[in-house]
Amino acid sequence: MNSYVDNYFFLFKIIIMEVLLIIKILFIIGLAITIYAILRNLDILKIIFIYLKDSLFDK
Repeated sequence: MNSYVDNYFFLFKIIIMEVLLIIKILFIIGLAITIYAILRNLDILKIIFIYLKDSLFDK
């Protein structure tokens, strides 16, 4: 027979797995938004990198 402790442990395990799934989904959505924002501003980032390269390596 299953004891109450086993049932609670099983339910706790299911809750933890559901929370981890939600965190993974939110992480993937955030990663997609970050990649989209970087790709949208790639020309601005290119200008900034050229400026930094010129200011660091220009003597």
